[in-house]
Amino acid sequence: SVWKESLSETFADKSWSPIKYAINFKYIQGSMLEYALKKERLLLEINKSIDKQIPIYLIATGLPNFITDVIRQTKS
Repeated sequence: SVWKESLSETFADKSWSPIKYAINFKYIQGSMLEYALKKERLLLEINKSIDKQIPIYLIATGLPNFITDVIRQTKS
């Protein structure tokens, strides 16, 4: 049980880093297309069988509010 606990402490937290990075990846500047493609790639790297809508939602949540407001208005 000691080695199991030690192994868990050593590797458990590290495995969450790519997941947290992918989910928290936000648009800061530059091409929104490049941002969207990178975010999608990061999300697919952590889960290739993710539902098709989820990456879209997560990409949108990484955009500034004024951009998502414009997207919402053009969709109406």
